Amino acid sequence: MNLISKYWIFLCLLLTSTVSASATGGYLKGTVIDSATKQTIAGAVVKIDNTARGAYVNKKGEFSISSIPSGSYTLTTSLIGYFPSQIIITIKDKDTLDVQISLVSQDVRLRTVVVSASKHLQAVQDVPISISVVDSKELKDRNIIQIDDALRYIPGVNMAKDQVSIRGSSGFALGLGSRVALLLDGFPMLSGDNGDMKFDALPFLNINRIEVIKGAGSALYGTSALGGVVSIFTTNPTSKPEYKIRTYGGFYTQPKYEGWNVFDSPPTNYGVDVSYSRKYGALGVTISGGTKHDRSFRLFDDTKKWNFYSKLSYDFSSSTTLTGFVNFATENHANWVYWNSLDSATRPPTTTNINERLISGKLATAIELKHIFDNKSFIVLRSGIYNTDFHNEELAIGVTAINSKASAFNSEVQFSTQLTSLLFLTTGVNAVQNTVESPVYGSPHQTIFSGYAQAEYSGIDKLIVTAGGRYDYEKTDSSERNIQFNPKLGISYSTDFGIQFRASAGRGFRAPMAGERFAALRFQGITVVPNLSLIPEESWSFEGGLSYTFEWMSSPNSIDVAYFQNELYQLVEPQFTLDGKIKFENITRARVQGIECTYKSFFWECNRIRNLDHRNESSRIYKRTHASLPIINFVV
Repeated sequence: MNLISKYWIFLCLLLTSTVSASATGGYLKGTVIDSATKQTIAGAVVKIDNTARGAYVNKKGEFSISSIPSGSYTLTTSLIGYFPSQIIITIKDKDTLDVQISLVSQDVRLRTVVVSASKHLQAVQDVPISISVVDSKELKDRNIIQIDDALRYIPGVNMAKDQVSIRGSSGFALGLGSRVALLLDGFPMLSGDNGDMKFDALPFLNINRIEVIKGAGSALYGTSALGGVVSIFTTNPTSKPEYKIRTYGGFYTQPKYEGWNVFDSPPTNYGVDVSYSRKYGALGVTISGGTKHDRSFRLFDDTKKWNFYSKLSYDFSSSTTLTGFVNFATENHANWVYWNSLDSATRPPTTTNINERLISGKLATAIELKHIFDNKSFIVLRSGIYNTDFHNEELAIGVTAINSKASAFNSEVQFSTQLTSLLFLTTGVNAVQNTVESPVYGSPHQTIFSGYAQAEYSGIDKLIVTAGGRYDYEKTDSSERNIQFNPKLGISYSTDFGIQFRASAGRGFRAPMAGERFAALRFQGITVVPNLSLIPEESWSFEGGLSYTFEWMSSPNSIDVAYFQNELYQLVEPQFTLDGKIKFENITRARVQGIECTYKSFFWECNRIRNLDHRNESSRIYKRTHASLPIINFVV
């Protein structure tokens, strides 16, 4: 019996034992309205204080929380642009309490966005690290059509094609080794061979919000969270059917220079996406699909993409919910690598086979079971497989085929509990297995086992202390095993005069992927050789910051300032060998320092980022380079 089979048997046993648990308690439902207009409000967060229970308010202004033990509680409701509301509720066993919450509009503060940086609902002012949130409304307002475009608006995030760099943590190696973890509803979405992000494999039309955690996140999220985490959450269906359709279209203007013009008419770029969602009693259904076509302004650079997404959820009881999704995407594009010359910048080299196509496919399937044991404890079980493959077709005679099939299997058990009114604990175990079949990489197998714990203590007035750590065991075939311990410590403090301070320190790591360790190929004059001696990348992230909200010119304003310093070790980057070949090697040392300032108002937003980057460019020769990068973005 192989390791994957054992994982599935273990997960099924956990599912069976958890679903069989009985649920008791009361049921809370209600609506949230604006106190002045009496209209319902969507997007607020409702949380029962000192418990692990909470809910988001849907588009109809409704919310519900089930399986609440009998007793009296403080119910807190928060939303940007409104004063937080606190009411006392009394819950009785097997009874339903229906409440209406009225929020008072306020122009003074922009505050209280609840995020999942600590793997549970939490107010943003209580989080000791920098976090940016982009919700579905912002995606619509800016007419964003793909996720990487959304990330470009986030302070401290830089994009180089599909490579995400948070606060300068990443270099650029096309399609290899992301130093930022990517999650879809808590499930990792990095490929098993190259460890890269594939944004076309994400259901853009069904995104509810995107959370970007800045700084090393390996204490909770393990490998690849060296520089941060991009966490995507999808929408949940409601009892009312919802239909969505999105179309876009455009064309590229003709190049400035006549010699760069390769088409008789302007090349087009268009796409269409459709979605349907509804909840039928205990069963929630979401289905979406779409296609995108981009002819490109360059010859031999066209792309065709298709995607399908479906999410099902079922409430076994008021305290147990099973959710699963299937996400499929395929892409057919020309294999553009580099230009011909300056005079022919939009054409490939003359020896290029323009009939060659690169075909890729992505299939992610995952399930998650969440069960609330009592008022203060819940467990989350999630497991799934992310399969990726690519190959080239219509090859010229004598050209070596490039292909790879990879499977990334991931299972996690997370248990969270409110030990006391002042102490919240999150623990979990995680197992990962990456398998690859490729003439380029061979047939390597990578296994990672992990255990983590994090505690949040709020026993000191207005001060919250967060501490935790994670052990990771990594082994790839005959390579030496790697054992990593990644601790985390953070504090957040709220003052009486409205300024909120935060500070944190944490360690991160990233295990090299098969594409970096085992790659052996020759393609269009480029030769890559393997390096089996690669060791994991490591980092330390330090941050101190403050945020303040105020009223100016009769509009709400907020400012957030953070100083950060990232110490990076053994970074893996492609290097030229003495004979002109490319080999991935561990670079000795890097340091990224900077100040990040974000100012927001009701009418406009200004982001200013300044990074100072000290980097040693070789693992053998100490050489320091300096780069100062000021960036100012104005977004209307």
